[in-house]
Amino acid sequence: MLLANTAVASLAEKHRLPILYRNHTASAIAPKSKELIETLTTLGLPELVRQKLQSWLNPATYSPAVIGHFALALPAYTHFTSPIRRVADYVNHRILKAVFIEGKESPYTLEELQAIANHINSKRTQVKEQRDEHFREKRLNQTVHILRDKGKIENLSDKEFSQIVKDSLRVSKLDKIVPEAISRIEDGNIKPVDLYYLIFGEYNDPETKELIKDTILDYLEEKQVEATQIIQIAGTTNQTTVEYIEKTTASGKFAFWSILEGETTAIPGIASNKQAAKHQANYLLIEGVLDQSLVPPEFIDQSPLQDIHSETNIAQTVVTDEFIPETEDEIDLSEIPTEAHESPIGYLHEALQKLKMKRPEYFYHQVSNDWLCCCRIEWLDEPLIETKAIETSKKDAKANASLKAIAYLENFVIEELSDG
Repeated sequence: MLLANTAVASLAEKHRLPILYRNHTASAIAPKSKELIETLTTLGLPELVRQKLQSWLNPATYSPAVIGHFALALPAYTHFTSPIRRVADYVNHRILKAVFIEGKESPYTLEELQAIANHINSKRTQVKEQRDEHFREKRLNQTVHILRDKGKIENLSDKEFSQIVKDSLRVSKLDKIVPEAISRIEDGNIKPVDLYYLIFGEYNDPETKELIKDTILDYLEEKQVEATQIIQIAGTTNQTTVEYIEKTTASGKFAFWSILEGETTAIPGIASNKQAAKHQANYLLIEGVLDQSLVPPEFIDQSPLQDIHSETNIAQTVVTDEFIPETEDEIDLSEIPTEAHESPIGYLHEALQKLKMKRPEYFYHQVSNDWLCCCRIEWLDEPLIETKAIETSKKDAKANASLKAIAYLENFVIEELSDG
């Protein structure tokens, strides 16, 4: 089909014969072809690629003037192979039959061809808009129906869930999908584009937003590469450029502040690896978005550049056995609820939120091939609970340290109630 259409376009162009060429162009803001491909390759995510292409490429149109087809990388292209379903193909058949078979003049003047092209282009745009509006309304009605039934939300496929997350912002707020979103995040079954809407979307209940915030930050703390993907989606969606302030610490590590729409974090992401520092900066940026604590770039805090230690720096730090803290007293975990064992980090954050207490702080050290995680909880700005766990992965160490903290926290609550 492509070869046949291309052959007809080349034949008409060779004889300078006006037909209805199918032209496709890039917008004025689009980069050159090589740069465009490099940029799309860097973006990686299909959602980002699709959004970029929509902003860079113009719709294909018909015209008696040959311009070329950008997407097909062809100097001339037309529609010729489907005269029974497309007017443009039928018109082109009439022209070629008259000129090359019957030896006659084209049945259309240049002005008539231009008028036909304008009419087809206009009608195609109108039909597309009507079709898009029809399916949009149908989809939004389905979204309203699904949001009323928790069971339907739980049974959505990954693709359907992504669409519901996006569409729920058009019909209400995100509150009704939060329980299922938390479940999928904890299972690691969530897409960066879903997280983008959950982070930048709106909620009716501030407590619901606080709950999803903790779950998102816990997830992204272990997957900071996805934080960068989410910020890229934000930049592409808002048609703005994500910028970075790059510095070097006194110890020679990389420090980055990520800037989105003129706002950044007070402290930088710091790591010995450049990409890791960028990912961490984007994680901190997301944390700032959720906490509403972003600042203008002129107010960044550069003091971490002079201090090697930074709570935001979780880059691998090798320590010897002599630095391992003493083991805690034996903790009885048998009384901890089953749901706490299934999701200790989320359970701990939810419990602290109900008690109006701050989120726990986590600190990491590498011990040989294992990871030591320290979970610290404060009460009235004073250390209240501090637990430690050593596992082969950061994730498991964090989960076990959180589980121990839950046991101590429940004892603390019981004692407070007893004293009261």
